Amino acid sequence: PIPAPRPPQPPPKPPPPPPVPAPVPVPVPAPVPVPQPVIPPPQPPPPAPAPTLPLPTKTTTATMTTTTMMTTKTTPETMTTQTTMATTRSMTTKTTMALMPTTTTPAPIGKFGVCTVWGDPHIRTFDGLRADYYSPGEYWIVKTPDVFIQGRYLPTRMTSGLAVTKILAVGGPILKGNKLFISPRTAFWNTEPILQAFPSNFNKAGLLQMHLDDVGELLQKGRNGLIKRIVHIKIFDGTNEGLLIQVNRWTQPSEGDYINVKISMHARPGQDGHCGNFDGDSVNDDRLKVRARVGRTGVPQDELLFKSKTPVVETNRPNINDCPATKLDEAKAYCRAKEGGILIPSMGCLVDYCFAGKGFAMNG
Repeated sequence: PIPAPRPPQPPPKPPPPPPVPAPVPVPVPAPVPVPQPVIPPPQPPPPAPAPTLPLPTKTTTATMTTTTMMTTKTTPETMTTQTTMATTRSMTTKTTMALMPTTTTPAPIGKFGVCTVWGDPHIRTFDGLRADYYSPGEYWIVKTPDVFIQGRYLPTRMTSGLAVTKILAVGGPILKGNKLFISPRTAFWNTEPILQAFPSNFNKAGLLQMHLDDVGELLQKGRNGLIKRIVHIKIFDGTNEGLLIQVNRWTQPSEGDYINVKISMHARPGQDGHCGNFDGDSVNDDRLKVRARVGRTGVPQDELLFKSKTPVVETNRPNINDCPATKLDEAKAYCRAKEGGILIPSMGCLVDYCFAGKGFAMNG
């Protein structure tokens, strides 16, 4: 028998596609932080440089002179001549150097103190010593390079020939060349009358202030109950206190006109005068030592603040100002008793006691 035909076979299935591998994750790097730029705060513009002034210069010129020298030397053996020439060159140099500016150092100011002048006249110096001056004339009360204070000493009817302070004069660079005069009854700024009413004031901007009243310290014993006329002066010297002067005016008919003076100030370099040198040592304020330093015949004419000078003539006769202080105190006590207890003994008795002795004064 013939086998039956096979039914048709379906076509073979295609092989499945190979599996697709899963994607491998790619690591992503972490973001790198980007630093932010630091912006500095705005700065103020630099200050403009101060204008500079050209410094003064000094020019030095040096000159060198050219010289030529020729030397001829003949050798007798060979009859040859050798000539040598030397030349110095000329050169001129000009050097300019800047000069550094100089500075002025302010004068140092010392301690504050007080000097008092009263009577015929007695002085309590800045360093505390009492000294007595008797001769008429114009004398330095305070003398420094910039402060001039002078006193005119003259006798009155009650001082038996001994001098009292009649006029105070103030001047010098501290007053810019101006002059101030105070007497028992008048006051002048240069030649201008001032303080003519009572009370009254006078001011000069940047220099001084003044006023006249009846308020102030008595500077001399025995003045209680009398009418007071006091001039107060403040001179601007760059310190908080200033330079202070008090002038007490006395015009009693029985006494004659005179003034007492109180000066309050800082010690200054180069200071001297009847108020002493204000160096803290009272010993050198002795009258004989002061007269040896500032002169025996008063203020020289070319340094005088007053228009005229009272003649002070050195003679061979004894001068009461040359009597040592301790001897003079003895003389005053003796002569007061001898002359009946008067307040101010005679000049003749004082001179006799000082320079001739007690026995001579007893017979005088």
